[in-house]
Amino acid sequence: MEFLKVARIFDRMESTSSRLKLTDELVELFKTSKASEIRVIVYLCQGVLLPAFRGVDLGIGDKLAQQSISIVCGKDVKEIEFLYRKKGDLGVVAQELLEKKHQHALDFSPLSVQKVYDNFYKIATSKGEGSQDL
Repeated sequence: MEFLKVARIFDRMESTSSRLKLTDELVELFKTSKASEIRVIVYLCQGVLLPAFRGVDLGIGDKLAQQSISIVCGKDVKEIEFLYRKKGDLGVVAQELLEKKHQHALDFSPLSVQKVYDNFYKIATSKGEGSQDL
């Protein structure tokens, strides 16, 4: 499944407080998912990579996320910090900056749920020199 579909459902879920609508969104998501994707989607719904007893945490703080957004969007970190204080959500800041970005990647292929999860896991379990750059 494409991660974009999951992200859109999460976005709709964030904008509602109705438990029935939240449940309906999750039902739609799980019905259209492959059995092999369910575990990963459940973790992403919870904002975790693995159960807490496994001790794997993404470990990306606001400052590191701001630096990453700065690199990807070609904006100064100070501008990212300003927008973050104004908007209150780094995801919204990144989305708005990326929508305004003039240069895009030449080779674009949709991200799968599994690819996004694997990348998060790789970041969370990296250690030593260069791990922060990853």
